[in-house]
Amino acid sequence: MMNRKILLTIFLCLITACVAFADSKQKGIALQKDCSLWTKKSEGMMEYALTIEPGTEIEVYMENGKPVSEKATWTTSKDKSNLLFVKCAYKDTDYYIIQNRFAYGESISTGVVYADCAAYNSPNLADVRAKKVSAMTLIVIDKTFKEIPALLLYGDQDYYFYRVYWFDENAYSVRRGFMLSSKFSTTRDDVTAARIAKAALAESDEAKRSELLLNIGELEISYTMLLAVDAMFEEKPEVDDLSSYGEYWHGNKKFTIVSDDGSAINVRDKPGINAGGNVIAQLHHGDVVISEGGNMALEFIDGMGAHWMHITSPVDGWIFGAYASEIVGPSN
Repeated sequence: MMNRKILLTIFLCLITACVAFADSKQKGIALQKDCSLWTKKSEGMMEYALTIEPGTEIEVYMENGKPVSEKATWTTSKDKSNLLFVKCAYKDTDYYIIQNRFAYGESISTGVVYADCAAYNSPNLADVRAKKVSAMTLIVIDKTFKEIPALLLYGDQDYYFYRVYWFDENAYSVRRGFMLSSKFSTTRDDVTAARIAKAALAESDEAKRSELLLNIGELEISYTMLLAVDAMFEEKPEVDDLSSYGEYWHGNKKFTIVSDDGSAINVRDKPGINAGGNVIAQLHHGDVVISEGGNMALEFIDGMGAHWMHITSPVDGWIFGAYASEIVGPSN
């Protein structure tokens, strides 16, 4: 009898554990503007329930480490195409949300981008910088990802890479990448200020716009966010360079090309091997170039670590700094 009771107790514990595991939840954050939540009308059919704003927290149902989901269409769909709907909870009520409209994780938080910058494909300053993230974009920061120091010559301040998520309006989907910690804020007032500033920018009535901006003055925002808000209402030229880390300048200095094996040194129209740039010219050992500065990314090529240098003579382009030696003396 005792053995039966023990077995029954173990069985019930296992059942309870399985149910708890199946009904486990993770924190989710909506990223799409005017994100829709849905209820199941019938098998394979969803019906619109309500709209939530980006930054709204939800709970995502998890099973075996993955979100609980099912393919379905919605009642107003014209072509009856199927999408993947993820089961979630909002204000203690169960709903469904379309996949790629939100981010989820065990330890995530909301943030906002200060100014136009780029998200990297990997935590590497020399990686492709092709994903532009606009100023005041709401992002989700994944704190479970171990931050990686960014190799920078930028004063004494240390910056780190974090994995981030944001909603790409063009792709109409959530994207992810890596961003430097200097490019975003996670404080509540900074995030609120960004929302107000975007609403004010879209407001055509000057009186209403001013009223909205006055609300920002009541928040305790960072100085960087204050500058970012001011910049939103200033006319500024379009920035082509998506560099997240900036550049350094040393004035026009002369350098000589050093190529111990006699091979030609490529000049590119963009810094970095993987930056998508083209080879526009070649230089040889002993050639003299003039450089006004370079970027702060430390890249390793052929076992050598160096920054990319921007040269203006004899051709305008970028060369790998390991192949240049400064000419010191009156001639420089």
